[in-house]
Amino acid sequence: MGIKLDWEVESEAGWSEIGEDPAALDARRRRGRQLRNGAIAMLALAGMAAGVIGWRLHQIGRQLRADLETAVDVEAAALRLGDKGGFLGSQDDQGEWQRLQSLAFDQYQSLGERLKVTGEIVSSEITADRARVMLKEELDDQPYHVQWFYEHRRDGWFHIPPSPDFWGEQSRTDTTYFDFFYYQQDQALVDVLKLRLNGWWETACRATACAEYPPPLKVRIEPDPLVAVGWAPYDRSTLLIPSPLLGRVPSDGSIDPHLITFLSRLLSERWAEQITVAQLGEPPRTYSDAAWVQDEFALWLQSQFVDESAHSAFLGSLTAAYGSDVVEQLILQLPLIQNDQSIVAAVQTVTGDSIADISVDWGSYFAQRLRAETRLAADGFATEAILLYHDPEREQSSIV
Repeated sequence: MGIKLDWEVESEAGWSEIGEDPAALDARRRRGRQLRNGAIAMLALAGMAAGVIGWRLHQIGRQLRADLETAVDVEAAALRLGDKGGFLGSQDDQGEWQRLQSLAFDQYQSLGERLKVTGEIVSSEITADRARVMLKEELDDQPYHVQWFYEHRRDGWFHIPPSPDFWGEQSRTDTTYFDFFYYQQDQALVDVLKLRLNGWWETACRATACAEYPPPLKVRIEPDPLVAVGWAPYDRSTLLIPSPLLGRVPSDGSIDPHLITFLSRLLSERWAEQITVAQLGEPPRTYSDAAWVQDEFALWLQSQFVDESAHSAFLGSLTAAYGSDVVEQLILQLPLIQNDQSIVAAVQTVTGDSIADISVDWGSYFAQRLRAETRLAADGFATEAILLYHDPEREQSSIV
């Protein structure tokens, strides 16, 4: 296509029209065809280059994935064979990771034939030089999943500490008695805990007829292998929980019942501690009957939270005979127990019966006294150990 240029020339005969020079027109058309052909050639070359690059990237991706699968196989085989050196050779060497993985190896071996390390990859995700792999394991013939994290270097893939990047954005959910701080991948755990923990808190308040609830506690769920379940050393009102995704989780996504039981113990102990301090104005004296009552109340309260948990034989037998209100009444007697250093008078007060007529399981009480005596004697407090069994009433009756 060219631009048509027409010249009009005036002559004696009038105006006449002169067309463009044919040679110039042909030259322009040749240049247009050359430009078009050059552009097409460039596009073709660019497409070929992109195809080569894409093919090369695909090949590299396939090789990276194949190398990753090999690294996983080697590590899983080391676990199956009990080859600790081979297992640790697959681990990154930074900070506490080698030590933590050494402990993890020992835990694997302690499970023996109960655990099958299949090495089967359920899913994997590679982002640049980082990867996350989900593996299938079987514990007691039940399917579980574990997540391993890797980094690629010149000499291959290495198992590294988990990166919080894989857990998504940080989130916060405030409930009636607990404020949760967590990453999005742990949303399922938060959905379970916010119902459980708030329900336990209300159960504890009803059991003690509390006039008001304590301030809300914080719960932080962290994707950090150095975090252990428990109260934060920097803040006694913060409960730390390592993300379950750091370890072995049921393949159906359910929450580990052992975690629920452990949390029920922590919260029942916290409530028992707060109630005891509220009654006494201070923590109970070590080895005292008041301290033992606090421990028994925590056990009894935990059994109200989780049925299959440990229970207090003492309070269990007492409530069976006199009803659950006797627990609240016994807590109100803590100052008497602390001052007299004996629970006998308090039990007689709340039941209205003579100690000889009360059917209650004293086994844990006597066991606690024996343990306290042993610890005091071992620490060099022989006199204090003897005074644990000091009974003024018996001495008076023997004098008479």
